[in-house]
Amino acid sequence: MNTTMLKVFVTVAEEGGFSRAADRLGLTQPAVSISVRSLEEELGVPLFDRSPGRCRLTSHGARLLEPAREILDAEERLRAAARGLQEEPEGSLEVVASNIPGEYLLPRLIRGFRSVHPQVEVKVTVTDSREALKGLREGAYELGFIGEEPKGPGWNAVAVGPDRLVLVAAPGHPLAGKVISGAGRLKGEYFVLREEGSATRALMLSSLKEAGLDRRHMRVAAELGSTSAVLEAVQAGVGLSMLSLWSAEQHLAAGELVPLQVKGLKAEREFLMVHRKDRHLSRSAQAFYRYASASRDALEKELLRAMGTPTPRRPRRVTEKGGRRG
Repeated sequence: MNTTMLKVFVTVAEEGGFSRAADRLGLTQPAVSISVRSLEEELGVPLFDRSPGRCRLTSHGARLLEPAREILDAEERLRAAARGLQEEPEGSLEVVASNIPGEYLLPRLIRGFRSVHPQVEVKVTVTDSREALKGLREGAYELGFIGEEPKGPGWNAVAVGPDRLVLVAAPGHPLAGKVISGAGRLKGEYFVLREEGSATRALMLSSLKEAGLDRRHMRVAAELGSTSAVLEAVQAGVGLSMLSLWSAEQHLAAGELVPLQVKGLKAEREFLMVHRKDRHLSRSAQAFYRYASASRDALEKELLRAMGTPTPRRPRRVTEKGGRRG
């Protein structure tokens, strides 16, 4: 059985005759008769009473007419859905991002994406990684860009851009230009931190701890809720901090910040694009997902070019929960 046979059956029933059905379908009358006969043989019941001079549905045919129409309607819906997938995405796309990818990576991605898909309006909410994941979990956003591995199952994630944190100070800081033998030597220094829930804060603290400076032994001057606020505080001499190279680039080049070299201190990550595995993505979200997934290498080259600093290559990968990065 195929839907062509069902279409012939329904058309004969609606037209009340084989010849009229043949005209409507653009077939020959023998072709219509053969199709109906084949369907009757497959179903095992007669569909039409072919009395001389008339053609009408049998009781079996009458009972099968509506199910046949439902199958044809389902086929049309399937074809319409497939056509929709091929159409140009349009409308709005709700995206959430943590601070660094929201302020530095997404503008680059959106610029390139809209050159390909100008009918899509990308709406970005910038918050910390914890709140971003909460919004994704609650269904407020389709895609998220964070610097932290989602906890628990049910997430799809792909790396979209590398990053490295650098320890920075104001130009007049006593440690400026010096090589520090280990992070333990920074015990007496004041630090500026991002707020709780920030992936940058988490990576900064874990990296300093690995290099010899535990959070319990740090002197914290301030905890601030955005990268720009941390930048301002460090430039004002409030304390040291670790900043993403994406955010520090222009300030380092202008001499407004200076990097501090600390032996054993290393903080690298990948920004992740994440979404819930159980949520069907809209056409716009699917298109943005494909574009961002393919942009990772270009973003890495841009970072290397801007910084003049080697950033280790990581294979692009898709994981269930993402990577530690973020």
